Amino acid sequence: MGIRAEAPAQTAMTALWRRRQMLLGLVGGRCEACGTAQFPRMDICVNPGCGALRTQQDYEFADVPATIKTFTADLLAVSVDPPHCYGMIQFDGGGRFMADFTDCSKEDLKVGLPMRMVFRKRSQDRERGFVNYFWKAAPVPGARERMNQIRFDGQVAVVTGAGGGLGRAYALELACRGARVVVNDFGGARDGAGSGDSSPADLVVEAIRRMGGEAVANYDNVATVEGGENIVKRALDAFGSVDILVNNAGILRDKSFTKMEPDAWDAVMAVHLDGAYHVTRPAFAVMKKKGYGRIVMTTSAAGLYGNFGQANYSAAKMALVGLMNTLKLEGAKYDIRINTVAPLAASRLTEDILPPDMFRKMKPELVAPLVVYLCSHRCSETGAIFNTGMGCVNRAVVMTGPGAAIGNLAHPPTPEQIHENWDRINAMQGAKPLPDLTSALMDLMTPAP
Repeated sequence: MGIRAEAPAQTAMTALWRRRQMLLGLVGGRCEACGTAQFPRMDICVNPGCGALRTQQDYEFADVPATIKTFTADLLAVSVDPPHCYGMIQFDGGGRFMADFTDCSKEDLKVGLPMRMVFRKRSQDRERGFVNYFWKAAPVPGARERMNQIRFDGQVAVVTGAGGGLGRAYALELACRGARVVVNDFGGARDGAGSGDSSPADLVVEAIRRMGGEAVANYDNVATVEGGENIVKRALDAFGSVDILVNNAGILRDKSFTKMEPDAWDAVMAVHLDGAYHVTRPAFAVMKKKGYGRIVMTTSAAGLYGNFGQANYSAAKMALVGLMNTLKLEGAKYDIRINTVAPLAASRLTEDILPPDMFRKMKPELVAPLVVYLCSHRCSETGAIFNTGMGCVNRAVVMTGPGAAIGNLAHPPTPEQIHENWDRINAMQGAKPLPDLTSALMDLMTPAP
């Protein structure tokens, strides 16, 4: 009988303590003077610039979006299913609330995660017939996945050679993830001939705008100093900045080495190597000033490993690795990360080189994810080379073997001694990458015993 008599009193006290508005509507206050919302409602406005007294009007927080400010999960608090997850949520427009979290585990939680308020049963005392309800916070469905998505909102990307193939795939994916894109394409033939054509770049810009993105076209040739400067200027005029640069423009003029005339050599160097220099230099200056930047160079397996009939192309592509190796050092303190990809993908440059079956499998969209990641703020890697194609990615590294100490200034090694120690000199067991010239010199000066 005593237990039954206690339940109504307990329920009444609970309702009085919570006050009906707070219990059912999660009602706090909003200042009439400055519009700042706060929870719980108090006599003084929490806005330091306001501080008005008794200006609070009822303001319901039940449907106001919120995000996690802090959180924890431990076994100290009472919980049906430990660990007990709770923390502070921040409502949009003002107001904070210490809440238990529901419909989630500790692994689901993250600062900034969007939350929604839900009215749930906390506990039930079956002996007394008492049920305790309260407000809890639950993650917005799909919010964590959206938070984990790599985004480029507010950032400006420049992609050269973006009128088709790989460049087009990069531009579309960056735009899809919020970047404002400068789509550069000279519109020349595969060998770089012609006076240019604006339609390739224009078509990509139209595609980006149709999907709700922002983009502008540029038709300059990367092979000239003026062209590189104009590409970056286009980004600054249209969007005010440059955060990302993908050097993708390229041409082919393949010949076996003895048949390769100087014009074929010079043309390929002008687009691939000089072109990267012409665009990167003004873009690097912008990134250095703002203290942030992501640059992607494009090398090739032909440059890393060689390919018959592509001496010009191979030399230009390997030279870009050298350019990256120095820029990674010069850009390090400005948070400018620069990496290089060696893509294997279907494009007009590879259309008549690869077997048809392989060409069909090598979609540019399978290369784009790596490049997009390297363009993101989440990428802390710099000075790295990656092969990628057909959904596979691996890293390529210039390695230095342990070597052998054969002679010194007093007793220089002889050619015969080089021959006798060739296996030791050539051995790669224990090989390692070296980060810069100084490291390479020190490694050579202090060989392993």
